[in-house]
Amino acid sequence: MEVPDFNDFFRSVFPDLVRYAQRQVNSAEAEDLAQLTLEVIWNKNVQSPRYDLEHKKLKNLAYRVLEGLLRNRWRAEVAYRQAIDRVGKLPSERTKDLIELVVFDEWPEWTRSLSLTDRQVLELVIDGYKVAEIAIILDCTPAAVSMRLQRARKNAKALWADREVNRDSSH
Repeated sequence: MEVPDFNDFFRSVFPDLVRYAQRQVNSAEAEDLAQLTLEVIWNKNVQSPRYDLEHKKLKNLAYRVLEGLLRNRWRAEVAYRQAIDRVGKLPSERTKDLIELVVFDEWPEWTRSLSLTDRQVLELVIDGYKVAEIAIILDCTPAAVSMRLQRARKNAKALWADREVNRDSSH
């Protein structure tokens, strides 16, 4: 579709798409979804409509794309709420972890050289999350969390040992 034709189509369809989306979402989000809908159509590189029937088909396509975006948004919202509910229902028993005992007093200072992944998983453990909860938060399997945690502990212990050696040699 040529730019002038797309501009005309955009101006004619955008308000209708916004109005349709506002039935399910707030005004700002409706405008974003309408704009995203038209971006999808632009990226499809469709032919410029020459007749009324082609214009109606293109408008119909826009509504179908918008409906798909609304469904995706709704599914994502439901999945997010379900994840929050699952985390909320997990038992809150907490036992101190070895890494928590080691780093409790000096956590922020000496761990800056750890990778972001290592710090993230260690912080979640220290905050009291279990492996199953961390898996939900990080959207990965409990086995992957266990591997990350094992690697992070090893790296933290090595960093702690280096720090202790440096501290002892400076005295």
